[in-house]
Amino acid sequence: MPGFQQKLEFNRDRDANDALAEKLRRSNQQVFGFETFRSKQLDIVTSVMKNDDVYVIMPTGGGKSLCYALPAVLSPGVTVVISPLLSLIEDQVSAFLKLKCGGIPSAYLTSTSTQTQKNAIIQDLQRSQRGLEPFLKLLYMTPERVVNDIETQTLLKDLYLNERLARFIVDESHCVSQWGHDFRKDYAKLSCIKEQYPDAPIVALTATAAKKVSEDTLKLLRISDCRRFNTGYDRPNLLFEVRCKSPNEKDNLIDLKQYIENGPFAGCTGIVYCLTRKECEETALALQDLGVKADYYHAGMPKKEKQLVQGSWLRGTITVVCATIAYGMGIDKADVRYVLHTTMSKSLEAYYQEAGRAGRDGNPAECILYHGPRDVGALKRLMQAGGKRISNRDLQHLEDMELYCQERDDCRRRSFMMQFGQESQAEGIRSVFRRCSSRCDNCLKYVKAVPEVSKNGGVSKTQNTTDKKDRPKLGFIKAAQIASASTSGDDEEEYLGKEGLVEDEIERHAARERSTKKRPLRTLFATAASHRKKNTAAKSSPPVPVNDLIDLS
Repeated sequence: MPGFQQKLEFNRDRDANDALAEKLRRSNQQVFGFETFRSKQLDIVTSVMKNDDVYVIMPTGGGKSLCYALPAVLSPGVTVVISPLLSLIEDQVSAFLKLKCGGIPSAYLTSTSTQTQKNAIIQDLQRSQRGLEPFLKLLYMTPERVVNDIETQTLLKDLYLNERLARFIVDESHCVSQWGHDFRKDYAKLSCIKEQYPDAPIVALTATAAKKVSEDTLKLLRISDCRRFNTGYDRPNLLFEVRCKSPNEKDNLIDLKQYIENGPFAGCTGIVYCLTRKECEETALALQDLGVKADYYHAGMPKKEKQLVQGSWLRGTITVVCATIAYGMGIDKADVRYVLHTTMSKSLEAYYQEAGRAGRDGNPAECILYHGPRDVGALKRLMQAGGKRISNRDLQHLEDMELYCQERDDCRRRSFMMQFGQESQAEGIRSVFRRCSSRCDNCLKYVKAVPEVSKNGGVSKTQNTTDKKDRPKLGFIKAAQIASASTSGDDEEEYLGKEGLVEDEIERHAARERSTKKRPLRTLFATAASHRKKNTAAKSSPPVPVNDLIDLS
């Protein structure tokens, strides 16, 4: 009898899981319009629906927001999302309200909220005091408000005591750890969540986190026993490249212009990341003078101007945004075809996250970093602004980033895998001649050795498809740097790539080099200010009053 009872319970659990999975698939299609889930999304959403504490590492563009937004729609109560940037919060709320399903009832409670919006949100949350379900499903706020604002803490406590607080979402959770590249003190204070709301589940999500950062984050949030999901860091559709900067700034601008207008993604939208606000403005204006449809975006601009620039870029009216590194987080634009950095980032984690804003639709995209000997000094001066002291941790991050930029042989993807503690994947890349099937500049040097396929489909021997003198020049690769690679065993198919990536790369870069005729310059913008005045972009929609939101619960 005990064995029969266990089998009966197992079948019941399996049936319940099957029913939940079917409900989630159907809801995913109805709310977001997706027929299927991406890698591990279904498992993550299932765990969130079961009120588990969950930790998710998922690369940019992998669909992190769906992992908590879908459960928020299907669960009773309000899901509180803690996010680090006001611009990110506003963009995500706007995107959820505009979904074709009619929108997910969402709002934000921040310093930019109007008093009318705050009153509407408070009034809706206070419905829980009368035993009623709030209309809101997603409520965004910054960690500073959760930790320091008494009024907010009172609202959350009321929701919790009235069983209308569904869960907490800690987005960009690497900010919690002092070892993370974006550490923030108020993020570290989020340990108060488990103290004040012990039964409320926590879902922490990030795109990049080294092993040490992950363990520190889970310890501080007090969810070390949570369900953990790691979908991997590798973004096979992205090509990584490092270019040496010229001492002449004009030459660097011309190189940017040539890439933007004559590169493999000419006419497509992209991002140029600059170190400072001043550099953003100067780079954008210089590119305008060279005929590029560019503008700048940074935190020092008036809100209306930022909305105009972002709207123009989202619609394609301007091709390039020159911005500081925060730009692009959470913006609903999946078809960014290139991300260019005019200076190296503060750390490998930071760079991988910033570069990862390219190619979120899964199609090929390129991430190019311009590196020079003065980069480290410029970053140190910026980090020491206001009398701040650079920690040993930050110095180590800079050193790792400098080594990445100086690397001229090893696969760049392997550098990322080792940094993020995925040694198995990194060694997998190393076993394939330390190459990644032509998806970084270092590996593109090794396209000479191409296996010859025998009649029976096996790899018989290695042949050189072209002599060095006949080989197409691969843009940033000098002919003298091209070397052959030995092949052995069954690794050749993996080296080539199942979809002919090597051949595609050869042809694409050869086409780039054959295009010697300069294209006519586009119409010049006189100044960024005059362009913005002529721009007719609509303002981003603010969150609608709570009483007008659609209740999807």
